[in-house]
Amino acid sequence: MAGETVKSTAITNLDAAPPVRATAGGPGGWYAPIMADARVAFQTAMDNTSVYRLLRIPSEARVKKVEVWQDAANTTLAFDLGVYYSDQTLDMVGIGSGKTGVVMPDNDLFAAAYDAHAIVTPTEVTFQSTEFTGADSDKPIWSVADSALTNDPGGFFDITATFTSTSSGAGTLNCRVTYSLPYAD
Repeated sequence: MAGETVKSTAITNLDAAPPVRATAGGPGGWYAPIMADARVAFQTAMDNTSVYRLLRIPSEARVKKVEVWQDAANTTLAFDLGVYYSDQTLDMVGIGSGKTGVVMPDNDLFAAAYDAHAIVTPTEVTFQSTEFTGADSDKPIWSVADSALTNDPGGFFDITATFTSTSSGAGTLNCRVTYSLPYAD
């Protein structure tokens, strides 16, 4: 319809009396992006039971972007990209998840059987699997990663690559995650 004015929820909340301020890192909220990256060498002989823990993020992190790439191309390389509970027993303020070492049921949250054999520049895979949606990027990872959770378990989650094929050669897998934390600005 011509001449229509439509407001997002964030704008509607700010126009309310009294105004409703958006949560930092959430829809309509300001945030300072945090970027973490890591690299891990992989072997030719790994199989679909090989799990590579790439990065560790806090349970309250709101994942905005996940990128992967290799240092050099391979003939074959495919993996799932998801999250596991970390092996770390306590976070920086002494809170643990109580789920240390427990494997997440969703090892392909971001990407499923992703063919990365020729990916040699940072390539976004955040929404490659249909499990993680745009709306999920406004939620803390704990609420997206484990549907059985009803509150934040504390601690950390690891971003993991679970290989779905044997690589044609050894190499290096790089991962970069951009996320925010829900602290007041």
